[in-house]
Formats: sequence, C-alpha cells, structure tokens
Amino acid sequence: LEAARKRSIHEASVHGEAHDDVETAWDSVFEAQKSAAGPSEAEEARRRKLARKAEKRAEKRANANANAGSWSVYISGVPKEISYTAVHNLFSKAGDVRKVKLYKDESGETKGDGLVTFGSEAAAKTALEPGRDWALFGEPLTVSPATFHE
Repeated sequence: LEAARKRSIHEASVHGEAHDDVETAWDSVFEAQKSAAGPSEAEEARRRKLARKAEKRAEKRANANANAGSWSVYISGVPKEISYTAVHNLFSKAGDVRKVKLYKDESGETKGDGLVTFGSEAAAKTALEPGRDWALFGEPLTVSPATFHE
C-alpha cells in the first residue's frame, strides 16, 4: 500500500491535483486498515482483565456451591407466620448468612422448616454450637447439620 500511496501522490502532482487531498485520502485508508487489524493493545489488556475477573467470580461461585452442604444448617420449629427476613436476621448473629430457604407445602404455606446457608464453615459451626438457644418470638428452633441426598 505504501508504494501505491507514493505513486498516487506522484501522479497527483503531475496532473496538478492538490497534494493534501490525496494525502488525506491515503491516511483514511491506513486508519481503516489499522482498525480492521484488530483491537489495540489497551483493548486487549482490558479484555484479558475482564476475563480474569469473570474466571475468579466463577471460581468463587463454584467454591461456595461445593461447600454449601457443609456451610448449611437445617432448621425446624419455625412459626408459620415468620418471614425469611426474620430468620435471616436471627442467624446473622452466627455469621454471614448467604441464603435462607423456608420450605412450603402444596398450598404455598410455610411448613415450619428450612435451610440456612452461611458464607463460611465457621459461621455454620457457630450456629450448631451446643447450648445455643435459637428462638423466634418465643418459639424454640431446632438447628441441626444439613444433610443432602443425591
């Protein structure tokens, strides 16, 4: 392309055309070629950084999912009028609560039992400590290790 550019500029000067017009036209050709060549170095670095972040998030999610069983406790004796938020707030005293699941019957009413998944094994162990009295509005709760069957 560079050789064609030089010939074009020479031909333009021979025929009395403006040198700047030809130069501007060739500049746009070279700019188009650069943009078609692919992303710039900065764009490529940004893409790699975003890919690493996505990979770390996926790894963290996989770790949390893999440990959900050992970081979960089964609760029963939950009063039917109690909300997810009340259970979440109560068990936050043991540590970071990631998820609360209250089981429901066919009619959509809560059954009085469920799972609390913590953000760490230490928080789950704290919730299971002997002598901890868990209660909501005077109703005692039973807390035990969660077991999952495949």
